[in-house]
Amino acid sequence: MVELNLSLVNTRGYILVVMMVFLSILSMLALGMLNLGLLESKMDGFSQDKIKSFYIAENYLLRARQQIVFGGEVTNATVEKIDADECGVTFYRLTSKGNYRGAESVLQSTIAKLHEGSACDEKLRLTAKGQSFVIIK
Repeated sequence: MVELNLSLVNTRGYILVVMMVFLSILSMLALGMLNLGLLESKMDGFSQDKIKSFYIAENYLLRARQQIVFGGEVTNATVEKIDADECGVTFYRLTSKGNYRGAESVLQSTIAKLHEGSACDEKLRLTAKGQSFVIIK
């Protein structure tokens, strides 16, 4: 009669099971890293879009400021007169919005325009609620 060694028969396939478990864990780790990389890429893209929308809004604000100073129709910005003709100075609140691929930036600025022949001192530093204004002739 042939005698079988049962200790060798029972342990022969264990390395296959261990390697399959190890490879499945390694695969899950790789997929997690891939998802993390894709998320980081999306966040970086949105950050770049937000920066571009900020620059667009800033450009609109500068154009509106120039159009008020030199005269002309203000486009791409909202203009609101506040404290009109106070001591020969007109205050304007400018609001501009920049949109780029769904990212939006809103900028606001206040300027003061000094009218010709005003009685105010040009070197006067006008302040309102802690905000200083540049006087534009």
